[in-house]
Amino acid sequence: MLEFISLLWAGEILGVSFVATIVKFQATVYGATMPALLGVGKVTFSLQNVIDLAMVVVLSLVLLSRHIWGTPVSMWTVGIYVGVLVIIAVQSFYLLPVLDVRTLAYINGNPMPPSPHHIIFAVLESIKVLLLLVFPIKSLLLK
Repeated sequence: MLEFISLLWAGEILGVSFVATIVKFQATVYGATMPALLGVGKVTFSLQNVIDLAMVVVLSLVLLSRHIWGTPVSMWTVGIYVGVLVIIAVQSFYLLPVLDVRTLAYINGNPMPPSPHHIIFAVLESIKVLLLLVFPIKSLLLK
């Protein structure tokens, strides 16, 4: 179950963060304005964050149920889980609020100077996907 959930979650992140987002910003070719696209991105990443938080709860319940039913949960598994949890906390409580302010400033015609926040978010998203893929890859390799 852990492997399925983490693979599903990683696929969802890849689809939203690394495919849909990149494609969305190519829509300027078809007349979409940058403020409109940023508004769509703000809504998209707000929903993505809700999904991330829900998936953390599901993953937590899976790990808790393993513990309750006596299935060993390795420290390695706990470490990966904690890594994902820390990334989501940083994204939810620091990066997304900062990026929301920057997005709204741009939409309102007051763009802010460049900052590393988007790159940090993308790097953390990449690390989160890699961490989530460890579970199914480990499961395949150990069979």
